[in-house]
Amino acid sequence: MPNCRQCGSRLSKLDKDICPVCGLKHPFEDAISQDTVEFTQTIGVIKDDIPKVKSRKLAIRLACFANLLGLDFYYLHFNLAFYLNLAYVLILGIILPTILTIYFGLWYLFIIFLGLSVLFHIGFSIYLKFAIDLKDGRGEFLR
Repeated sequence: MPNCRQCGSRLSKLDKDICPVCGLKHPFEDAISQDTVEFTQTIGVIKDDIPKVKSRKLAIRLACFANLLGLDFYYLHFNLAFYLNLAYVLILGIILPTILTIYFGLWYLFIIFLGLSVLFHIGFSIYLKFAIDLKDGRGEFLR
């Protein structure tokens, strides 16, 4: 829909003779065409908040090499999984085995808990490698 040349209000094709807002006669007269529309008012301004596409290869590398920190989940915006991983590593990987080692001498539990975490992240990296149409936590496809 075209706009009035004086007040800028949107006009219908029936308002060719007078603008209903400001009362200007022939509000289309200086326009190129009565069907022209200002492009930015129709669509809106494009902002720079478009999320960046995440790399599948970097996610696999993070899952393999920075697995105990959970950086692969953080990179893919899986926030709940990131916090659960940190809780797992802190509680079951560090605090509990340390207590069991000090009081009972069961040092091998420390290695078992951290080994389970490493195996989980290696499995996650294999899943990242072979999954089709994988999305990150924001719903964007990985490249």
